[in-house]
Amino acid sequence: MAIIRYLHLGLTAACNLNCKHCFIKEKESKELSFEKAIAFIDVLEKQGLTHIYYTYGEPLLYHRLFEFSKNIRLKGIYQVLMTNGTQINYEVAQKIAASGINRVMISIDSSIEKSMI
Repeated sequence: MAIIRYLHLGLTAACNLNCKHCFIKEKESKELSFEKAIAFIDVLEKQGLTHIYYTYGEPLLYHRLFEFSKNIRLKGIYQVLMTNGTQINYEVAQKIAASGINRVMISIDSSIEKSMI
């Protein structure tokens, strides 16, 4: 059986930016069902999953991200939030810290605001 250690998981395709380099062209609010996502992780956990990278779209737009990450924390899986950072304020930072997300990576792909709109 193959061992799957790392997963790049797109919980939503929604994004509040329109970066030229992004390969996700449909910015609609398509979301992975919470229940299906948990069931999927349960299967991968049995195959050796150790890390989840929340990516594709803007993960902070997924309405159940913090609930999801708390469930993943209970499984002992390392979690990385890959975000454009535009949704982070003090309240969101507190939720990230409380949710069990281990690391936050903020992409800064341009210093020119217009290139991301």
